[in-house]
Formats: sequence, C-alpha cells, structure tokens
Amino acid sequence: MTLTKTIALTVLTLGGLIFVHELGHFLLARLNGVKVLRFSIGFGPKLFAIVRGETEYCISLVPLGGYVQMFGENGEQEPRSYAMLSPLRKISVLAAGAGFNFLFAWIAMTLALMAGLPMPTTSIGKVKDGSPALHAGLRPGDTIVAVNGQPVNSWKELYPLLDQPGMKRFTVRRGDGMGEVSVQPVPAEKGGAMAYYYGAVPVSEIASYAGRPLAAMEEGAGKTAEAAAMILMSLWEMATGKVPADSIGGPVLIAQTTAKTAEAGAATLLAFVALLGINLGVFNLLPVPVLDGGHIFFALCEILVRRPLSVRAIELANKAGMVALLALMVFAMRNDLMRLMG
Repeated sequence: MTLTKTIALTVLTLGGLIFVHELGHFLLARLNGVKVLRFSIGFGPKLFAIVRGETEYCISLVPLGGYVQMFGENGEQEPRSYAMLSPLRKISVLAAGAGFNFLFAWIAMTLALMAGLPMPTTSIGKVKDGSPALHAGLRPGDTIVAVNGQPVNSWKELYPLLDQPGMKRFTVRRGDGMGEVSVQPVPAEKGGAMAYYYGAVPVSEIASYAGRPLAAMEEGAGKTAEAAAMILMSLWEMATGKVPADSIGGPVLIAQTTAKTAEAGAATLLAFVALLGINLGVFNLLPVPVLDGGHIFFALCEILVRRPLSVRAIELANKAGMVALLALMVFAMRNDLMRLMG
C-alpha cells in the first residue's frame, strides 16, 4: 500500500472512531436536555466549521482526538446547563462515548465474522527448523486434540494451555491415526512479558458466519468483551512493570498496522478497527483527569460529598491530566520513531 493510501486510511479510521465516541457524548447530552455548543473532530484551530441550530460542527487541525463542548462545563447554574444535571445523568453523558465505541466494536466484529474472518485453529501448518516442536516430532498437518489430557476444539481453548511453563503432552491426530507427542517449550520474552516458544505455526481457517447473524452477534459480543479484558490486563502489566513502556505505540504504529490488516482483507481490517475502538473506549474510562473516566470520578465524588466539586479544583486537575496525556503522546511518538529507525 502506498504512503498516501496508508495515511488516508489511517485518518479515516481514527476520524471515524473519534466521531463515534463524540457522537455518544453528543446524543446523551441532547437526550438529557443539555445545550451543545460545539462538536469537534480534532483539536486546535478550526479547518472547517458549520453551524446548525445551536451547535457548531467543525473539523480541527490536530486529528488526535475530539470533543463535545457543552454549556455549563464552567459551572453555569442555568437551564440546559451540564452543571445542572444530577451526578448520575452526568455519568450517563460521560460514559456514552466509550459506550458507543464498544457498541461500534461489537457491530464491526459481527460484520467481520459474517464476512469471513481468518482465525487460527488447532491444526499445524508449519513447523520451524530447529524448534522444540520439530525435535519432539510434530509435523505439518497434525491436529492437536488435547493438551495434558484436556480436550481442545479451538485455538481459543488451546492458547491458554500453551501460554504456561512446563512440558506439554499433546494428543495429536495424524491422518487416520492418533498419537502423543511431548514438547518442552523454550521460555522467551515477548514484548517484555514471558512467553513460551514451540515453533509450530497454526493453520488459519475462515470463520464465516454468513447467513447466521445471531450467531455472529453472540460471538462478536464475546470477542469484544475478551478484547476489553485483554487491554485492561495489558495496561495493568505496563503499570506494574511486567510489560515495558517501549511497547506503547503511537500514530505511526497504528498506520503501519492499519495498512497491513487492510492488505489482509476487509474482514481482518474490520476486526482491527473494532480492536482500536475498544482501546479508545477503555483508555477514555481510565480515572485520569481530562479523560471521561476522570470526570466520572468527579461525578462520583459529587455523590459522596453531596455537592459539586469546585470549578477551580476541576480545572487544576484537568491541567495536570493534560500534561500527563501530552507526555504520553510524546513518548508514544518517540517509540514510533525508534521503530522506524530500526
């Protein structure tokens, strides 16, 4: 894919996810009777703007985010003010952005499954030279049906059993026969975390739910929930030092991955966009000032102390959160540059 196409696809992907997120805030604000002053995709100087009704809709220069500006965010105690909402109503407006990201991810994952999403199986397509799998006697075409006596019918069931230390006793179907192969994986670091190398590459098969929308919706919901849990676990491992901060990526890494998944097909691209949407939703719910999660925390504090927090206190917290967020963005871009430089 050319650089121009990669940039265009990345901008459309990120812009679409930001639009979905801000649309959630916008609709819930309107539903709660709040006057919305501005709906912006991007930050900074406006590139394009149009006024419809009481709201200005604009596209701004810096495309790394967006915002919905509501009347009353500065504490105005007037009709149709955000400040006049009850804490629970504020939370509904704040959580709607992430909620719409999760809803969109579910829809995108469902469509990917219906289009035919390549997914790894328990069958082996390739065994790498000099690997533990090769020395143990595994061969391309073998199908793993059990690990240490525990039956497996899918990669989803197989992977957690492989991601553990110690000898594995594989029950293998080869042609018309069955047998057992014992493999001792080699511990290895992957992204700063401990992993276990076998050297066997699974066969990917198209998981098609065409004509089965209800089954695709159910599987899509499960995959969305699994991805959200995986992202939370990854964030925790970064916070505790189990995964190095160098694994954080910025716009360049997103662009590279977007281009790669687009070349793999529409279904793979849809699944990746769903994953990006889940990342955006989870990240925005973190209890960090300036993010939605930080403002949800303020609303919860309002419930506890039975009065709104001072506008000054929220402004100071937001400034601190913005500094931290900008530092994270700079660090992510630094990692991107280091990857490009090899």
